[in-house]
Amino acid sequence: MKKLKMIIATLVTVVLVSGCSSNKLTGKNNEENKVYNDSKYINLTMVKPKTINPIINNEESVSHIMNLVYDGLFEIDKNYNVETRLVKEYTTSSDGMSIDIELTDAKWHDGKEVTATDVSYTIDLINKTPESIYKSLTENIASTTVTSSKNLTIKFKTSEAFPTNKLVFPIVSSDLGTKGIDANKKNLIGNGQYKVESYSEREDMVLTANDNYYIDQPKNIKQIKVKIVPDEEARVSMVMSLDSDITDVTINDLSKFQEDKFNITKYQGREFEFVSFNYNKSYLQNKDFRKAIAHSVNRKNLLEEGYMGDAQMVNFPLNTKSEYYNDKIGQLEFSKDKAQSYLDKVKFTGEDDKDSNKKVDDNQVNTHKNNDEKEVANSNNKSGIQNSKADKNLEAEDQNDKDAKNDSKKASDGEVDKNIVDNKNSKKSNNQKIKSLDDINLKIVVNKDNIERVKTANLISANLKTVGINSTVEQLSAEDLEKAMNTNNYDLAVTGWVLSNVPNVKEIIAYSGYSDEKLTEYMNQIEKETSKDKIRDLYGKMQKNINDNVGFISLVVRNNHIVTNNRLDGKIEPNDFDVYEGIANLNIKTNK
Repeated sequence: MKKLKMIIATLVTVVLVSGCSSNKLTGKNNEENKVYNDSKYINLTMVKPKTINPIINNEESVSHIMNLVYDGLFEIDKNYNVETRLVKEYTTSSDGMSIDIELTDAKWHDGKEVTATDVSYTIDLINKTPESIYKSLTENIASTTVTSSKNLTIKFKTSEAFPTNKLVFPIVSSDLGTKGIDANKKNLIGNGQYKVESYSEREDMVLTANDNYYIDQPKNIKQIKVKIVPDEEARVSMVMSLDSDITDVTINDLSKFQEDKFNITKYQGREFEFVSFNYNKSYLQNKDFRKAIAHSVNRKNLLEEGYMGDAQMVNFPLNTKSEYYNDKIGQLEFSKDKAQSYLDKVKFTGEDDKDSNKKVDDNQVNTHKNNDEKEVANSNNKSGIQNSKADKNLEAEDQNDKDAKNDSKKASDGEVDKNIVDNKNSKKSNNQKIKSLDDINLKIVVNKDNIERVKTANLISANLKTVGINSTVEQLSAEDLEKAMNTNNYDLAVTGWVLSNVPNVKEIIAYSGYSDEKLTEYMNQIEKETSKDKIRDLYGKMQKNINDNVGFISLVVRNNHIVTNNRLDGKIEPNDFDVYEGIANLNIKTNK
C-alpha cells in the first residue's frame, strides 16, 4: 500500500516502558534542547514491539520502521502505483494465472545474496501464520517454484489482474528457519535501505545506511535512532517536546504544532468519502431523481466547508494520482437549474416506498444488500492490508461533536431542526404512498462521531432544500448506523471506504448497491485482463457509467499529515503505506 510499506491493523499494545518518565514526554530545558538540536541522528519512535519480524508484527509504528529495514518484491509509490523493488524483471502470463520473476542482485545485511528461496520461504511463512497482516495477499497463490537462485514462478489459484499489487509484502531470510522466527536476534538482518546497528528491546534501535544497497542512495545519509515509547499518544508527545523528529498525526493533532518549529507535509491518503443511495426505495431507483440530487449537491462547497479543504475532490473511488484514474471524466456539475429540470421529469408511481423491487429505468439497478455489511469506515477492505488509519478522524471528543453539530446547523442556515420529523406521525413514513415530491423526506444517515461527515451531511441537506427536496439528517452511533443500513432504514448515507493497495473497486461498488449489466461486464473483464492499457480503458468506462447514472456520489479522498521538526532539511514523500518514504533525503541543519 515505495518500499513495501504496509500499514497494519488497529491493534496498539499499551506497554509501560521503564525509563520513560513524564518529563521525557513533556519537554526539556533549553540546554538539553541545544544538545538535541546538535544530534547526529534523525530521531523516530515506535511502540514497544512484541517482535520485529515484519511478517508476524502487527504494530503499525513498528511496521513503519521495519519498512526501512526490509524490502518487498514490489512497492507502492507516492502516487499509489506499483514499481519494482527486489525484482529485476518480471512477466505475467496472458491468462493472469502466473508470474515469472527474476530478482535483482540484492544482498542481505550480512552480505549473503537475496535468493528466490528466500521469496518462497516468505510466502510459505505468511501462509503458515494466520495472524499475519499479509495473509490475504498470498491466499490466491497456488504454488511457488524456484528455478534458480534468482528466478522463480508464482502460480495463482484464479486469474490475477493486479498480481504485482499483492506481491508487496517484505521478504525475510530463509535463514530464519522454522523455529524462533519471532526471536528478535534472528530478525536483525534485513535487505533494505537501512540496517540495524544496535537494538535494545526496552530503549531504542539504531539504524545506519546499508552501504551495499542495490539502489543508488543519496550521499551523507543520516543515522536513525528509534526510541521505544509506551503507546501511540506518546509518539505525538515526543515530537511536540522535540524528543522525536517525525510522526504521522491526525488532523485533530495538527493545531498542537507551532509553525516556527515544525513543517507539515500533507499527502493524499486512502479514505474515500461518498454518498450512497438505498436502492430499496422506489424513488431512488429513478435515475432522473438521482440526477436531480447530484446536480443539487455543491461538492466544492462540501470540500471547503465539510472537510475544511483538507481533502482531494474525486470523481471515482481511486486515488487521483492512480494510473487508472481518469480526471477528464467528471460527475454531474452543481446546477440548481439542471436539478430542477430533472425533478420535472420524475414521475412518481404512487407505490409504497418500502421494499419495492422495481428496477431503475434502463440501468437495472439491483437492490442494496446490507445484510452482512458494516459501515465501511469501520470495516476491513479484505485487501490484505489493514490500516489503523482507516478509523483516523472517525471519533472525536464530545465537545468536538457538539461544535460540529453547531457548525453544521449554521451551514444549513438553521434548517436542520425544522426538518426533523417524527416517523410515527409523519406522512413521510415508510408506509406512505409516494405520489409527489411532497411525500418524500429523505433520511440522510451519518456517523455522529465523524465531525467532517456530520458537517457534510447537513450541507447536503441544505443543498437539497434549495431545489425543493426535503431531508432530515440523522446522526447515529456506529452501531445504530450499521443497523439502519442493514434494515434499509435510510435514504442516503454519507459514508466512507479505505482504498486498497489493489486498485480493484468491485467491493466498493457492491457496497454502494449500484449495478447494471454493462458495469458487471466491465468488472468481469478487468479480473481477467493483464494489459494495463486495457484495464485503464475499462476503468474509464466504469467511471463514466457510474458518474452518468449517479450510481453513488463520490466526494473526496481525505489527506493525511506528517509533522517534521524544522531542524531537518530536505523533502520527505510519505504515503499511506510508508510514512517515512524519502527519509534518506533529509539532512540535519547545523547550528551557527
